[in-house]
Amino acid sequence: SVTKLYVATFNRAPDAAGLDYWLNDSGLQLEQIAQSFFDQPETQEAYPPGSTNTEFVVAVYANLFNREPDQAGLDYWVGELDSVRIEKSVFILAVINGAQNTEEFGNDDTILENKTIVKRFIKQ
Repeated sequence: SVTKLYVATFNRAPDAAGLDYWLNDSGLQLEQIAQSFFDQPETQEAYPPGSTNTEFVVAVYANLFNREPDQAGLDYWVGELDSVRIEKSVFILAVINGAQNTEEFGNDDTILENKTIVKRFIKQ
């Protein structure tokens, strides 16, 4: 799950030391790890102040699924983020946990699993 967070947030896999830290040394639960990613300089560079929630949602979908969100999904998530009903870290976890293979949207779950495996393999 931490590797999926890296893919979603940074569009890359974690290095071995980073993954080991988050899993074994940070003492944080997955939700706390996701939140802490937004304190990282890499995240602030990828999503600088002034970036819109629309840009953020589109980037996360591209990182995870190689596609743009459908309009209804985009409108929903942007509305949730704009109203501050959810935080960006919660949005990322929700999208990861909601990944499915469907006729309408394609093989999101398979794409995410493959990206996680390939990106982790390439980093080693």
